[in-house]
Amino acid sequence: PLTRTPQEALEVMREIEAAGGLPFTAIVNNANLAHETTAETVLSAMRDIIESEPLARIDYVEMVDADTIEPVTRAEGRVLTAMAVYIGKTRLIDNFIVEL
Repeated sequence: PLTRTPQEALEVMREIEAAGGLPFTAIVNNANLAHETTAETVLSAMRDIIESEPLARIDYVEMVDADTIEPVTRAEGRVLTAMAVYIGKTRLIDNFIVEL
């Protein structure tokens, strides 16, 4: 696998970002994380990416079951990731469903 830890994945993303000149906002891929797919692991990586932007201020970043909207502890099955992030004075909202 290309990466084995969330930290390695973040390093690769930053290298790709620098080479392409396009920022990543969030990537969820548990294909190489095996046992490290807790919701908090994925959300923590997402927060790290968002917080690397100096103008960003997180309102919330959450992961829930896509069908019941109940909180999840594992990033598996159909999950809805919801976030609100301020960039300066503008509040951006994004919600997406991922099948893991």
